[in-house]
Amino acid sequence: MHIIVTVRHERISDTGRIAEQLAAQGMKIEGVLSTVGVITGSVKAEELMAVRKIDGVESIDEDRSMGLPPPNSDVQ
Repeated sequence: MHIIVTVRHERISDTGRIAEQLAAQGMKIEGVLSTVGVITGSVKAEELMAVRKIDGVESIDEDRSMGLPPPNSDVQ
């Protein structure tokens, strides 16, 4: 599953290290936005609990894809 990890405000300067810890717990890191404390990637469902327990993680949200119909479609 694709997830978005938000780092606690007081730990934003540690975002890179937290990303390394997430990877050690099985998360495949796809992006690290250090200035805002956001890490994106994917993880197996059975590894999600270990990822949640990492110190400095504020929240984990599932990354969902959305699509819009083409501009000329009948659905508007």
